[in-house]
Amino acid sequence: MTPVNEAVALNDEGGVVRITLNRPPANALDLAMSERLYAVMREVSENPHAKVVRLSSASDKIFCAGADVSTVEAHDVALMDKLGKVLKDTFLLMRTMPQIIVAAVRGHCLGGGLELAVAADFRLAQAGTAQWGLPEITLGLFPGGGAVAMLSRLLGPQKAFHLALSGKSISVQEAQVWGLADEVWPAEEFSDAVDAFVNRIAQAPRQPLRDLKQAVWRGLEMPLAAAFDFERVMHRQLVVTPDCYEGVQAFKERRRPVFGKEVDRS
Repeated sequence: MTPVNEAVALNDEGGVVRITLNRPPANALDLAMSERLYAVMREVSENPHAKVVRLSSASDKIFCAGADVSTVEAHDVALMDKLGKVLKDTFLLMRTMPQIIVAAVRGHCLGGGLELAVAADFRLAQAGTAQWGLPEITLGLFPGGGAVAMLSRLLGPQKAFHLALSGKSISVQEAQVWGLADEVWPAEEFSDAVDAFVNRIAQAPRQPLRDLKQAVWRGLEMPLAAAFDFERVMHRQLVVTPDCYEGVQAFKERRRPVFGKEVDRS
């Protein structure tokens, strides 16, 4: 377990891994924090027992404010380029690692923080007055961590263009209408609701989770026929796994399946 004073803390609970952003006051992403985030994601990606990642903030007021303004103020081209590359490498890793990543977003989610949330597989939000947005245009920039490409795929190019071009923030409720936030709950229900969402994923068998994630994200980059072929190859392999035998047997016996064990195929 990582010490709690780490800017990015890691808590391994077996099937569920918690990653917590903890750099007060705004979880601003400087190069050191971004490199730490990448290292933590790499460590989790190689964990054979982890099924789902719960990504959250230690603060209930802000998820992440994006790139540290002091990094921008330096006007150091090489530094900004390196920061952008580390973030993009992290987001690509998040999309390809076998675990399902759930961003539990409390508070403001801006700039690189929104990019981080979008790189997750799901975004669960706490209702309230928090704002989500891409303000980089007001600094004479545009989002440098991959927001344009990721949001174009998630929302369509026109909404992504509008969000990045306007520099304006939207409410949590608007984020849900736009398709940015998958679920929104009141503050008093949020923690329990996220736990239930994450634990439901953690109960599923590991290999179908991994394959389904790749069917979505890798399949999105393929022509439809190629995506169908990609799914068929993975599905064919799943049919003969112990978890599939267990799932079918549990269905026949009208009981809850116990995944992750060897089963008698006779």
